[in-house]
Amino acid sequence: MTVKLLKNNNKGKSSTRSEARTFWGNWLTAFIILLLLAGLYSCKDDENDPNPELLQGSWTRTFTGAETYHAQLNMKDGEWEWIILDTLSTHTNSVGNYEIINDQLRWYDNPDCPEDGLYNWSVTSNNLTLEAVDDACTPRVGGMAGTWDRLDTTVMHQLLGSWTKEMEAEGVLYDVKLTMNTSGELLWEMIDPIPGHTNSSVSFTVLDNVIIIYNDAECGGNGYFEFEIEGGTLTINTIKDSCPPRSPSFTGVWTRVK
Repeated sequence: MTVKLLKNNNKGKSSTRSEARTFWGNWLTAFIILLLLAGLYSCKDDENDPNPELLQGSWTRTFTGAETYHAQLNMKDGEWEWIILDTLSTHTNSVGNYEIINDQLRWYDNPDCPEDGLYNWSVTSNNLTLEAVDDACTPRVGGMAGTWDRLDTTVMHQLLGSWTKEMEAEGVLYDVKLTMNTSGELLWEMIDPIPGHTNSSVSFTVLDNVIIIYNDAECGGNGYFEFEIEGGTLTINTIKDSCPPRSPSFTGVWTRVK
């Protein structure tokens, strides 16, 4: 009898330990599942939240209606530039600052619009969509709201690097250099000192076979120049330039620096 009781007690203890292991095993499994589900929902929420980094860069858009024209929107480190890309348009460049508030975009410090503007925004693949939520500045709504395409830099890359040419000034030929980079910066430099001239750094972009120069401290408006590349030669001609002194320095036949 004593032996049998001991055996029965051992069976009871074994059964209790087994049930405890089963309980803790099930609890641990459920806990892990909950963690995984929480992670999945968190990832899903992250995917739905706009990533401010996606705004960075340049975007282009074709406007149609009473007037058809092209514009470029540059977004970088809290500053924006709206650049007109056509010579016949009555629109002008505009600048300002922006910030992300939760999942919305606020335009401010825009000289053309004293009021702030609040917009919903999203980036899908290579498209930026802006939707006005609260903006009393009608011209800005017309110029901003809609879908923009990320700038195609294929043609721009053909221009990158340095080019040289001879420039005539008061009957004397001088060597000058033109350098363009992926950030949209254009540097015009004198290899030989030229009386009455200084080096110049401006911004540029490309639309088809046209170079648009802007942000020129010495010239108030944009310059539009047709270009053609053949082998190691770059030929530039003026289409329209609001700053006549700029054209002689920029146009002509340039040779790529190897």
